[in-house]
Amino acid sequence: MDISEAMKNQITAKGYDLDNVELLEIRGKFDKQVVGSYTEGVFKAGDGSYFKCGEGMPKSNYELRAGLLVRAGTKLFEITEEEANEWLKNTDMSIYPVQ
Repeated sequence: MDISEAMKNQITAKGYDLDNVELLEIRGKFDKQVVGSYTEGVFKAGDGSYFKCGEGMPKSNYELRAGLLVRAGTKLFEITEEEANEWLKNTDMSIYPVQ
């Protein structure tokens, strides 16, 4: 898998086995110098479920907040098969709002 160690740690922390997870596609470029930058991928687990995992800077879906502190982070979002297919079809990443 061509994903960061932080993403691998997030995936295993959520109970997924990396040997039983298929990376369908990965997009973006996480750059610690660029606010809003992120990398995310859509995955299919061995049980047929889908999820999106990524890491990013503040102003991305992957930012972490603790009070007034905002920093880069890594998160995993469970998604439906339909959401996964929509993500895979649409390559314009600018349409995805911060969740």
